Amino acid sequence: MDNVMQADPLVGGNGGFSITVNGTMENPVIQNVSYLGIMNGVYVNTSVFENNPISNALAMFGYGNVYNGNFSIYTTSVITSTNKAYDTLKNGKYSPAIVNGSQYKNLVTSQLFTRYTPITIYVEDWLDFNNSASVTGTIRETVPQPISLSVQKVQNMTVIAPDNISNYSVDESITVYVSLLGSTGKVFNRTTVKLPESYAGSGVFTLPTVLQIGSGPNISYTSSEVTVTLPPYDFSNTTILINATNDIGASFYFLGSKTPVNVSTTGQIVVGTPTLVPIPNVVAVANVTPYIELAYNEPNLAFGTATTLTISGNNVNYNGVNGVQVTVAEDYVTAVLPNGTSITGNLYDLGITRLTSANGNGTFFILVPRTSIVGLLKENLPKLSYIPSGTQLTFKIYDQFAAQNLSVTYTFQTIAPSITIETPTSTTFSSTETAIFHLCRIMCFPREALT
Repeated sequence: MDNVMQADPLVGGNGGFSITVNGTMENPVIQNVSYLGIMNGVYVNTSVFENNPISNALAMFGYGNVYNGNFSIYTTSVITSTNKAYDTLKNGKYSPAIVNGSQYKNLVTSQLFTRYTPITIYVEDWLDFNNSASVTGTIRETVPQPISLSVQKVQNMTVIAPDNISNYSVDESITVYVSLLGSTGKVFNRTTVKLPESYAGSGVFTLPTVLQIGSGPNISYTSSEVTVTLPPYDFSNTTILINATNDIGASFYFLGSKTPVNVSTTGQIVVGTPTLVPIPNVVAVANVTPYIELAYNEPNLAFGTATTLTISGNNVNYNGVNGVQVTVAEDYVTAVLPNGTSITGNLYDLGITRLTSANGNGTFFILVPRTSIVGLLKENLPKLSYIPSGTQLTFKIYDQFAAQNLSVTYTFQTIAPSITIETPTSTTFSSTETAIFHLCRIMCFPREALT
């Protein structure tokens, strides 16, 4: 537009002036949107909604409303016309210019607006300055993006929908349908989510999405986040389905439909692999060992902060979101004596009421004193006050996140003492040494010979 620095004509006062009709500012710009070689538009009045004043104009010129010749208007990809079918700017009444559904559908189905449409925008201001810009109007498909959710990391739920941009200066949002599907494909939860544009005019609609542990499946969202809630037993058999709708342009040119067509993509729940290992990695131990220790690692409970699980009967529970208790695993303990007697119990029977991951890495240590093992045996065999040699003790955890059984079996045995010696002719202790005995010759004399 005009490149002469001057008082801002859009504000008035202090050296400026206004274009007004009956006290109302008139539209100082006209524009024409045409499809070259297809259909020509006509000039329609357009409001200026932003100008760029010089910040230090008051110091430079003595008054503040000085601008640099640049200002902004809204435009449209639809032909401006006086036949009312495509008259989207309508004497400046639309600010921003909005294309309604019927207008856009007519343009698409009559193939005036195609996948690649040359558009020329002519603009003329009230000072008779004019210019034009050429752009290409495109139609592209709406594409929901795959997502992989885990409890450790926030991911973005994203739909790329360039044809849903109606205004480059206003953040828009689109409606998507998010569903949770079971292993058979049955939908057991479906929620409508509004995804906002990542920034105005980007065509990328997204929200951070988190996975949390709860007592039942659910999807909820706020203006800043989508939350997917699942009980542990659904982690390994749940799929996320994200469904969005192609507009009429993409449906017509890509999918051959004169009505909007839905498109979807699936996301997955990433389930960490749990482990149960002895510490140290030895399972043959003396039957008088003071304690045994195991490490239960559950990466789906690695939250980076101290986490405690409580033991109740065979259930291993996590106090999840808002303190709602959720069973994350089941534990079983089985002792088999040398005579074949089998005794069953659980960690609670061994006096263990809680497991703690102090640093929040998902590793929970299980410490079992020998006295607790003897106590479990005595409950069934009251006269037994020790662990018989040859006894096998199995710890089993059924992890609900991974739907997986984990187990470790200890064998208690009597360890015979080891005796080693060090002889005068060796330098180390050994269980096999040779000792040399030195013999002395004694001379005998008659008593008389000694006197």
